[in-house]
Amino acid sequence: MAILRQLYDDGKLEDNKLFFSNKTTGDIIYKEELKEMLGENAVFITTDETGGPYGHGHIDEAFLKKHVTDFSKHFYVCGPDKMISDINATLLTLNATADNVVFEK
Repeated sequence: MAILRQLYDDGKLEDNKLFFSNKTTGDIIYKEELKEMLGENAVFITTDETGGPYGHGHIDEAFLKKHVTDFSKHFYVCGPDKMISDINATLLTLNATADNVVFEK
């Protein structure tokens, strides 16, 4: 959130997109603030809830191919260790460069 807030305050958030996966809609933290900052570039998905207001599924290769048009951009990945590992591997498969993939340790 700190990174997004700083980019927003600096007027540099316009070209950024957030994919935010949660188990249910009720689990989404900062939803209103994220929607205010990012508008349609805040993409929420749920893994344990279908029929809600957001997409259902996981952030995987098919999801990324559908929602990302330029894999040469920077990616910041955070979440559980397995998810980070899976998404990083997928991004590299999709020609993102290792230097452009940043993840929480």
